[in-house]
Amino acid sequence: MKKRIFASILILLITVSLLPVTAFAADNTEAMYTEDFERATDYAKYAANNDSLKESLIWIEGKAIDFDNVSKSIIVKTAEGNWAAYCGAGGTSNYWSLVQEAVGKDVRVFGKYNGVNPDLRLPEIDFIQSDIYAHAFRLETSDNDFRISYPDYALEVPALDNENTYGDLTFKDSTKLIKNEDADTLFYYFTPDIPAFMLIHAEKLTGSDYDNMSDEEILDYFEEYYNRNSKYVVRKDRANIGGTQGIVCESSFMDASMPSSMCLYCYMTIIDRNYYYFGFTQPYLASETVKRFIPAMLADAKYQGSSATPTSQNDDGPMTEVETEPTTTGNTEPTTSGNTAPKAEDAKKVPSLQEVIGHYTMTIEIISSTGETRKETGENVLWTEKELQGYDESTGVCTLVEDNFVAVITFEYDKDGNIVCHGSLTSGENFGSVIGKKTSD
Repeated sequence: MKKRIFASILILLITVSLLPVTAFAADNTEAMYTEDFERATDYAKYAANNDSLKESLIWIEGKAIDFDNVSKSIIVKTAEGNWAAYCGAGGTSNYWSLVQEAVGKDVRVFGKYNGVNPDLRLPEIDFIQSDIYAHAFRLETSDNDFRISYPDYALEVPALDNENTYGDLTFKDSTKLIKNEDADTLFYYFTPDIPAFMLIHAEKLTGSDYDNMSDEEILDYFEEYYNRNSKYVVRKDRANIGGTQGIVCESSFMDASMPSSMCLYCYMTIIDRNYYYFGFTQPYLASETVKRFIPAMLADAKYQGSSATPTSQNDDGPMTEVETEPTTTGNTEPTTSGNTAPKAEDAKKVPSLQEVIGHYTMTIEIISSTGETRKETGENVLWTEKELQGYDESTGVCTLVEDNFVAVITFEYDKDGNIVCHGSLTSGENFGSVIGKKTSD
């Protein structure tokens, strides 16, 4: 999975800034990402248990009328006949509760044909597929309001056993989550193995552009900004979460240079002219686990209303500022995770290829041909030997060529011995800059 992190995050950052505007209507109830799947309307063909059809990509639509515990299948009644929607042999307790919720709903199922289930004697479709980049496998309601897929199956929902303050807003989080932070954004990951992660951003609305705009007008502006490059806009609804007034946006976009289409599911709110963004991303379409996590985190949110400095909750007492600088102990050189400070005599040397390989926090800023500037930041961007094929150890320069952009990036040490990078990129008439810092191997 890690070998695709570079493509799925760094190229995501760049292409989000370059994609053309092709948004569908909001509150979309139509079936999305159907192009890889055949609608299974010829029931007799699939009920005949034809081996040549097994593993073919199909989708069905009907009513989830029952759940069979022996075969671990939801029985879906379609206009043509009944199907068994196989739900997998494992899965988390959270996933199985979601499976039970699906019963009684009008649903669509996108998966692989498994032949005929021997216990139920019904044609079977399997929507739980671990290769979540390959296709948009899922079970969803016909109004696109409810959806379960492999991330729900694989991800345990951690207990919200901690409090964290970011900006001036205190909310629940979990000690089980993987947490990273840069100057602008707080990142949460359930696990390094599943590409479903959350980012939180806080910003004081001090610019003159906002002076004559109401909170609702500003939220409308940010909603349009985040959805302008979407292939599908699923919803944009006003919401009240944890006593805050805001807007929920759900969208999905696609680009040929990325490992798969990606979704954005976010909640945006403004409190005392402070803007807060809570957003999840995962391949294709948002599923229930990530959609329900944001309201749970904000259920008892408290606004402090003073400092805008990110803080975290200590078990031993009051809020304390998060350390953002490398720590120094005794005569030890300052270091950060994944980097060792070079000796004085080596300080001016270019990092070797093996030293450069690793995970980075990367920021991309794009200036379009119309003069519009867009900035995106990604965490855990992985540089491997594949991306560094053109790396010159004598100069520290690497040229990266993709289908829709070219980037020239220089790697070097900063004054504290951390490996950092900076460079430029071009894409047609668009150009921009890249900066980054290595965070781990």
